[in-house]
Amino acid sequence: MYKWLTFLWLLGVLTLELACSKPAAVQRNAPPLILSLPTLALKANGFDRVITIKASTAVKHVKYTLAPALPTGSRISPADCGDMKAGGTCELTIHPGSKPSAAAGVASKPSRLRIQGVNTPALTTEVTILAYGSYYQQGYVFALNDSTPAHQSVGATMMALTDNHRQMAWHQGAILATKAMSLTNGALNTLKIHAHYPTELNAVNLCATYTIDASSHSPCQAGAVCYSHWYLPSICELGPAAEQADCAQKTANIVTNVVLTPYGLGDLSGAYWSSTEINAGTAWVQNFVQGDANAQLSMAKDFQLSVRCVRNSNS
Repeated sequence: MYKWLTFLWLLGVLTLELACSKPAAVQRNAPPLILSLPTLALKANGFDRVITIKASTAVKHVKYTLAPALPTGSRISPADCGDMKAGGTCELTIHPGSKPSAAAGVASKPSRLRIQGVNTPALTTEVTILAYGSYYQQGYVFALNDSTPAHQSVGATMMALTDNHRQMAWHQGAILATKAMSLTNGALNTLKIHAHYPTELNAVNLCATYTIDASSHSPCQAGAVCYSHWYLPSICELGPAAEQADCAQKTANIVTNVVLTPYGLGDLSGAYWSSTEINAGTAWVQNFVQGDANAQLSMAKDFQLSVRCVRNSNS
């Protein structure tokens, strides 16, 4: 009896060892080459960024092509990945130059990076170089955060291409303080205001529910690339430090980086709500005027003003 139990125990151990030694099914079925990113956006004259290629099996002569070419001054290194061992990686570093992928106000044309080895399916990723005023993800870029990790895209903040509404109140009804008082974080302000008025038709909820797809359908159509998570911008996202709300110097904003440029993008005219509350009854407004006469004003929340939503590309 003891020998029989010992035999069963040894058989169980052997079975367990064999099971543990089997490679995982996901490894057996993995494609020969895997890309880290389907798209990559960089800031013109910004930091280098990296796309990683991983080989799940040995692959010979891994090369890439670009169409169209990157803007003049931008480049990729190394020239190819050569022969890759199973489990090996190759990092392609994109070095952005001073020119964006398209002129300000013109829809960005990404460079399609096509990667392939001998007898492997081709993989593609899209590379876009951005600057202020770039037309990207259905908006005009007015802020770029180049401090994101090198293996991710630059953070871009865009305003909608056109007004979302021309006559909308910040809030109508009982006077109530929402504590949405950030001068720079419109997304946080939007969350706070929406929490107080989740169903009211107002400037914040107009932005919070706005969606538009890559083909300009709003709301997004089923199956389309959809851009959501829009919000009502803070006062310092709308206008610069020289105005009344005491915005910090060098805060990226729509007036400086989109309106008061040679391009004058967005057709902004008149008073626009910010998400920055001043007190229970008033909020900050940005008044857009041709030339340099833009101004920040305090307005009662029930005034009917214009709305232009913004979003962050990494949201």
